[in-house]
Amino acid sequence: MASCFIESLGCAKNLVDSEVFAQLMVDRGLSYTEKIEEADLVLVNTCAFIQDARNELDQVLSNMMEIVSAEQLLVVTGCIMNNGLEKFKYLFPDVDAWIGLKDFVAFSAFLDEKFPGTQAHLGAGDRYPIDNNPYAYLRISDGCLNNCSYCTIPRIRGSLSSIPIKALVREAERLALRGAKELAIIAQDTCNYGLDLSGERQLPALLAELH
Repeated sequence: MASCFIESLGCAKNLVDSEVFAQLMVDRGLSYTEKIEEADLVLVNTCAFIQDARNELDQVLSNMMEIVSAEQLLVVTGCIMNNGLEKFKYLFPDVDAWIGLKDFVAFSAFLDEKFPGTQAHLGAGDRYPIDNNPYAYLRISDGCLNNCSYCTIPRIRGSLSSIPIKALVREAERLALRGAKELAIIAQDTCNYGLDLSGERQLPALLAELH
């Protein structure tokens, strides 16, 4: 059985994306391992918000070049795809695939190509936990519409994109079923949640429904 490993860098919002990527692999029959040397596919989900994050990614990929063998697949995704990609593609030409930020469709196509013997099936949820924490993160929106002059988030992750309340309640239920004892609500701009959906801030309504 093929196996996979994920190195999730940056914030908790990135961890949510990493768990979706993990679920896509598990749904296709890959087993998740915490040992990089055992993995057939190594996925690095990157942060590129500030220079320190890009420096960390440089170090992580440099170390992986010494660990990951030619038989293993190395895939990079995340924020670097929208902030500094060309430099990293030049520095690390041995990366097997660069997948767009949150481009789960492209990653699914990559899996279908590289693991044709596996079959996708319905998992228990849409996020596979890659840690053993008793809590889970519930990302209620992505991006930001403030466009502060010092911040690159709108350029990297786009404008505010809120997830509807009903979808968040369903996700919260699935997270509880998988064993989460506490939910940490996260977003780039939590208080503006819902503005893009209805023109009004909907955080109080969301909290009422989650409760």
